[in-house]
Amino acid sequence: MKGPRRLLVLLHRYIGLFLGAFLLLEALTGCAIVFEEELDALLHPQLHPARQQAPAAALDTVVRQAQDAVGPDWQLLAVRYPAPAGAAYILLFRSTPAPGQAATLRQVFVDMHAARVLGQRGLDETVLQVLKRLHADLYLGEPGVLILLAATIGCLLLAVSGPILWQPKGWHPAGWFRINWGANPLRRYLDLHKVAGFWLLPLVAATSFTGIYMLKPSFMEAAVGKAFPLQAWRAPPVAAGTGGLTPGQAAALAAAHRPGDRLANVRPPPGPGKPYVVELMAPGEMNDGRSGAIELLLDPASGKILHESSPAGYSTGDHIMRWQYPLHNGHAFGLAGRLLVFIGGACLAMLFLTSFYIWYRKRAHKNRRR
Repeated sequence: MKGPRRLLVLLHRYIGLFLGAFLLLEALTGCAIVFEEELDALLHPQLHPARQQAPAAALDTVVRQAQDAVGPDWQLLAVRYPAPAGAAYILLFRSTPAPGQAATLRQVFVDMHAARVLGQRGLDETVLQVLKRLHADLYLGEPGVLILLAATIGCLLLAVSGPILWQPKGWHPAGWFRINWGANPLRRYLDLHKVAGFWLLPLVAATSFTGIYMLKPSFMEAAVGKAFPLQAWRAPPVAAGTGGLTPGQAAALAAAHRPGDRLANVRPPPGPGKPYVVELMAPGEMNDGRSGAIELLLDPASGKILHESSPAGYSTGDHIMRWQYPLHNGHAFGLAGRLLVFIGGACLAMLFLTSFYIWYRKRAHKNRRR
């Protein structure tokens, strides 16, 4: 085996062995997170009622009921509107911590028709939330992020080096599908590893690249900003007054300004001089997840729209940044995209398991020959 190829083989092998456990965890937890909404509705049906043919309660009534449920020591951070078929608002609150303690977050679910509190929970009280935290930082904070960042970059190297190492003779298309199912287990799993790795290359590359953004948004933003202008990705600093505009009034003003779009999120001002932020989703928007691409900043004193951003005014850099999250979780292409990411995650887990099996069998065979 020639020098450069030998080096590439060793690089591919030991990146997989040393980082494989983390990548396997990322693949498996990612498979669950892709269908987070559906799984959460299955596990906690009382929090996710179906929409009815009934009028919706006023948003301010919903907010007041949720605030009463958590108490006065909790600050409202955001109101997420129900999904098109759902009937539950999800309100996010942050605690007012005592000196020396960290703030905690809490979700409150409120029925959109009856303004009845359906339940509340902390962000680490469900299996799915635990999986999300493992997927995000391994419960280690910044050290966990750095470990997963190294694993994600390693995954990119594996995805690129694998097809280079596996070159079907003459690159005939038949070689791209050939798995000798009747061969011994080592040969069979080696074929499966190679063929699956070849066909998963675009998906692995896309999820790894976007995974870097999920782990280090500022790093990706700086990298994209070097090549393309970022005009609307970050809301500009605006001076806002201090007033009594309620979440319901802010939402009504945003809906009147863009009557053809669907309200997605309302975020009250986090402090004096800060605006309301209202997100809306345009019909046919690529992201069927939780956030809208249209963002309005409203003065809480006058209700005036201080700033508006939408895909129509996005720069190339804005579009690249906007695609990161929906590409990573498959929401960019609806149910088909999420199924593709789920299948890709399952196959990726299979790749790491087969790579360990292949290494173990070859090592055992080598030891027997000594």
